[in-house]
Amino acid sequence: MTHPSEPNYIAATSGSNWFANNDNPANTFDHTNIVDELNDAGISWAAYMDALPSAGYTGQFWPSSGDPLYANKHDPFVLYSDVLADPMQLANIKPYTDLAANLDSNQAPRFVWITPDQCNDMHGGVYDAVAGHPETPCPYNDTNDDPADVQLKHNADAFVQNTVTTIMSSKAWTPHSAIFIVSDEGDYTGNTTTGGWDSPAGCCDSPVLPAGDPDISTTWPRSYGGGLVPAVVIDPSGPHHFTDSTPYNHYSLLRTIEDDWGLPELGFTSDHAQVPTMNVFLRNGS
Repeated sequence: MTHPSEPNYIAATSGSNWFANNDNPANTFDHTNIVDELNDAGISWAAYMDALPSAGYTGQFWPSSGDPLYANKHDPFVLYSDVLADPMQLANIKPYTDLAANLDSNQAPRFVWITPDQCNDMHGGVYDAVAGHPETPCPYNDTNDDPADVQLKHNADAFVQNTVTTIMSSKAWTPHSAIFIVSDEGDYTGNTTTGGWDSPAGCCDSPVLPAGDPDISTTWPRSYGGGLVPAVVIDPSGPHHFTDSTPYNHYSLLRTIEDDWGLPELGFTSDHAQVPTMNVFLRNGS
């Protein structure tokens, strides 16, 4: 979608990045979002955040800004002002450790969002061991496939495997379920011509930034996408071993969810000319 992390999470849950091109943990967004849509439609939801210390936690980091295993830039729900103001909604933002039991309950949420912590999402930047989190420490890598990078990729693979297994072995997993596994953006490599990011490739209404944008580069007057990132869809009733070269981004994912449940199309998800759905991966096809 774009760079850096935070605007991708906001775009995926509200249909726009609202001109935010930074990871400022103090940002809040007063815009209609997927929580509003789900609540209006009577669809239950929950977000499970790896390393979140308690349900409804609104701190910017945990355990600290120096060791940000949890960071709110990867938790879009606590960045919306209406969610922050409502304890009942905050209670739906839970530690990842609650996931298995919740999915096996008779009140499993219909919409589930999961975010790995920064040692399990290939981000890194945690230099100390955190009690109860064997994935720590996880320092930043310097180059592709150096020891730190290999460890981050190993952590991410293990987290995804565990999470998918947990979901697919739960009572909540039915022929009408689907799992979307996506990354927020591509790598940061220090490329000064693109604000430090490896690639600004984008599609589907990725933002266009003018020259002189302070968050990016003084010479960047064009589309500022998030680069090519993987997306994997698991649908027990959908096509198997299917690949598609159609350009998609986080707006496409949000539009797919909205259209499947008959929800209003927020922001750029209503631009059908530029933002395709991902229905070809699902049981209902295109």
